[in-house]
Amino acid sequence: MYIKKLWIDSLDFDPTFLQELLKKDNQIMKSFQIASLSIKLGKYKNNKIKQKLKLSALKNEFIDIFLLKFLKRKNIIINIIVKSIKEYWKDDYNRIMEELDKLIITPKCSCRNKGFGFCFHNY
Repeated sequence: MYIKKLWIDSLDFDPTFLQELLKKDNQIMKSFQIASLSIKLGKYKNNKIKQKLKLSALKNEFIDIFLLKFLKRKNIIINIIVKSIKEYWKDDYNRIMEELDKLIITPKCSCRNKGFGFCFHNY
């Protein structure tokens, strides 16, 4: 299974929230329980080593499926937000310039010494 590198890089280093989301995903958990039960009661029921290896591989496969599903959903949400922002500012040079003019330092403000030449006070 292929997951884009950019999507993998966007994951948090602390996987606890993903673990909780995986536990709450009833569809994947039900499928995992059925598949693991079939391994335990099927061909490898008398061979504990092969059973453990198969269960480990099955667990990794279901984690990959969940991650791919989660990252696709995250990518769709990000694309919707970016598209909305682009459409909001599309072909509106005057509105962009007005927003920038509001940020430029006014003479009655002395905060230009603290920042980059912009004032974030609302006058």
